[in-house]
Amino acid sequence: MNGNFLILRILNTKFKVKKIYFIFPFLFFYTAVTFAQELALVAKTEKDKVILRWMPQSFETWQKGNAVGYQLFRQTTHRNGEKVNENQILLTKNPLVPLKENYWTLLEKKEKFATVAYKFLTVPAPEDQESKDLSLVMAMLMSNTSGAIAGGMALLYEDKTIAPNEQYIYTVVIDKTSISASVSVETSKITRLLPPTNLYGEFQDSTLFIRWNVADSLLHSAFIIERSDDGGLSYRPTQDEPILALAEPDSLGRYFGAKSEKLPKLYQEYYYRVKAITPFGILSEPSNVIRIYGYRTKLPLPRVKTFLPNNKEKGVRITWNFPDSLNNDIRGFDVLRAEKLGEKYEKLNPKRLSRQSRMFVDSLPLSEGYYQVAVINWAYKSLPSYPEFVQLEDSIPPIKPLWKSYKVDDKGIVSLRWKANHEKDFLGYSIFRGDNPKREFSLITGSIIADSVYRDTVSLNLLNKKIYYSIVAYDKRLNASIHADTVIIKRPDIIPPASPNFTDFVLSDSTIVLSWVNSPSEDLDTTFLYRSIKTDSSHSRQLLYSFAAKDSTNTFTDTTALEKVLYQYQLVAKDDAALLSKPALIELELLFTGVRRPINPINFKLQEDTHTLFLEWNPPKEAVKKYILYRKKGTNEKMALYKIFEGKNGSFKESDIETNIQYSYRISAVFADDSESKISNVFDAPVLKK
Repeated sequence: MNGNFLILRILNTKFKVKKIYFIFPFLFFYTAVTFAQELALVAKTEKDKVILRWMPQSFETWQKGNAVGYQLFRQTTHRNGEKVNENQILLTKNPLVPLKENYWTLLEKKEKFATVAYKFLTVPAPEDQESKDLSLVMAMLMSNTSGAIAGGMALLYEDKTIAPNEQYIYTVVIDKTSISASVSVETSKITRLLPPTNLYGEFQDSTLFIRWNVADSLLHSAFIIERSDDGGLSYRPTQDEPILALAEPDSLGRYFGAKSEKLPKLYQEYYYRVKAITPFGILSEPSNVIRIYGYRTKLPLPRVKTFLPNNKEKGVRITWNFPDSLNNDIRGFDVLRAEKLGEKYEKLNPKRLSRQSRMFVDSLPLSEGYYQVAVINWAYKSLPSYPEFVQLEDSIPPIKPLWKSYKVDDKGIVSLRWKANHEKDFLGYSIFRGDNPKREFSLITGSIIADSVYRDTVSLNLLNKKIYYSIVAYDKRLNASIHADTVIIKRPDIIPPASPNFTDFVLSDSTIVLSWVNSPSEDLDTTFLYRSIKTDSSHSRQLLYSFAAKDSTNTFTDTTALEKVLYQYQLVAKDDAALLSKPALIELELLFTGVRRPINPINFKLQEDTHTLFLEWNPPKEAVKKYILYRKKGTNEKMALYKIFEGKNGSFKESDIETNIQYSYRISAVFADDSESKISNVFDAPVLKK
């Protein structure tokens, strides 16, 4: 396709120009660009030169520039990072105007769009504004295809007089007018022309749709698509004319380039990339590369038939029709099954069926379900057929339900839980209840329930204490399972046990002996004996003793009671429902006669080497004022008063014990309230031997 045909094809289309400066076709880093009202200027910095490109922003401005030419000025503003103030210098001795015909005649041998560009310079101006705008757009597009074309159109200039580490302001002016544009350039910042980004391709049958990002809507406008059929070793353009960016942005304000084309061959691997045409007549670096493999995407769906099991077969047989002529266009088949329409299908074949397969047997079919056969294309995409419904004869019931828990609360609410059934054709449960295990149970669920939890309410005022429950499971064919094991639940007990009663007591100066009769209730579980101090305002009580119902205990001796303290004793019965009886109460106090119990026993420790005897005893719990010690020495003496000493400690030291003589002792105590203990028994000390 030659350039003339390209221009004629575009001119004969309905073309709307929104912004003339869309003609800048490429985004780059460190490339300065400035738009004035009538003129736009862009600069590309290289190692030893700066390339300047400008473009008129209206047809009229372009015509003025062509007529009188352009002047280029440069002003140095910084050198080695330091600001300088130098005057502008004129880079063009004469205004730059489009070159004559002989230049274009020579150039058309190298540049295919040279002739087209020259025609835009020489043809008469169109009359309507839309045609003028289109002429400008196409002329600028031609100038972007080659630096030589842009130079011949007086739209490019190379400044080769730059110095390192300097910063300039370039200004282009249409001669003898006020129309100008300026751009700032740093010679240390080399321009890197960026490629188009995010190249993406989607294949549909024999057509490839590719799309890429236009990073800047002001600069990206024309692109070249390249294709490789040798694994990316070499690339060639896929068309003669450049591709324009899309005129309208998306909802996020982004611009894109897009193209669709037929692949030369199916089942052939191709590589694609895109380059941008820059204002300087230089192609950008290529975009990312995409790999495309062409294959047939429009395939017929398999036509499925199913056959129920017979006497020789145990499973459902699935067959399907698919053109043998398309076997080379597919990778194989999958057989899919779902219990219900709308549910997720599961794949039945562990490995993909071959492309020649046309039959499969489901050896473990559902009682009812839907089958699909999916053809797998070359992109491994699954294309399922229409579903085929199958229903089998079913006489196998669900398995017997198994209980998990069952309980009743004190309000008569029964909570039943059991293990859920997981049969594919499972429907639900019925719950049965009875008061007598030898009679038929009653159905208590109005309909079949799907849950594995149920709550029931029972009366608490009936004489029979036990309730019986069972469960039956059903499948969708209403095949019934075996009854679950019968469970027994006791009705909540709301009547506390009868109280025990005190029958007798015996008081002494050191003990209180209690007697009672136990609760006669049949459900008696435990009896508790408590003690509290009558005058204690906190009403705290101490557990003295507890015993189970099987223990027939009916007496207790309290040896820890204190003198002159009034105690309240309580007997409380608890039944097997943890209900407590009313307490049986009795108030008692130790019987004090003024004489306390004797101190018993006296313990001895003999230290032979020092002839020392130590006497020790357990001090009474009452405060002792003094101890009275009696002693008998040998067989000839009588027991007599020996020592009186303070009652601080429960011990006495006897020194200078004679050998081979028996010492015997008795002791009594005088208390702080002047009461006395009975004199103790006689205790013989060990004899010190020679």
